[in-house]
Amino acid sequence: MSRLPIVLSVPNTGTLVPTEVQGLCALPRQTLMEAADLAAREIFALEDATELCLMAAVSHLIVDMNREADDLHHRHAVRVKTPGYPATYRGNLKPDTIRRLVENYYGPYHVKLSAVSCDRMMLGLDCYSMAEIGGLNDLDPGSPRPFVSLSCCANSCSPDILQSLADCLSPRFHNKVMINHPFRGSGIVRRHAADFSWARIDISRMPWTSNEDKRNRLRESLEEWCNAALPLQAEQGKSRLLHP
Repeated sequence: MSRLPIVLSVPNTGTLVPTEVQGLCALPRQTLMEAADLAAREIFALEDATELCLMAAVSHLIVDMNREADDLHHRHAVRVKTPGYPATYRGNLKPDTIRRLVENYYGPYHVKLSAVSCDRMMLGLDCYSMAEIGGLNDLDPGSPRPFVSLSCCANSCSPDILQSLADCLSPRFHNKVMINHPFRGSGIVRRHAADFSWARIDISRMPWTSNEDKRNRLRESLEEWCNAALPLQAEQGKSRLLHP
């Protein structure tokens, strides 16, 4: 079976502390494990079905693939503060250490996402799991969330793409799929949308079924979407299908 022309980015699955800062990191191992999106690691494990399924190994509390590497302040790709803890590191990170973290972990992750053939790819998905209820610091505090959220940034993909993918997901996720709520894209979506269409997908951690079953439902939805979109791509032309 040929792989689906889809790229999956799963950036928050990592638990490792890079060797460059192992002696400096002040975060307990338990914190690193709790911060990791382990549900996403199971739900989006479609390496055998998609052109690329890229999961980060390094903790996003250390190197955040979803942030901008050239922002030298609080949105820097190398995180220096963690909410709830006085310090991420014992002492300040040297500029050379920050540079090496970006070059050795952040850079290669994004290079791999950009290296796939743009001519073949139909869609990139930046993948996360989400709590079933919005948290106090979220944009939807206390609000129930859908089973699946699809979202984009500005012109990262056309509304038709989001709607058609939602139509494929909805019957398999009990018609609880929403577009651009409670999220609106991500840094990874913004960064790579110039290559081909990108969107963000969040799947609820509500235990209404197993993560393995959620993965199978997602796989079936992506297969259905690709099977429907490929003839349209050939008929209308790639640029019209993939970009608004």
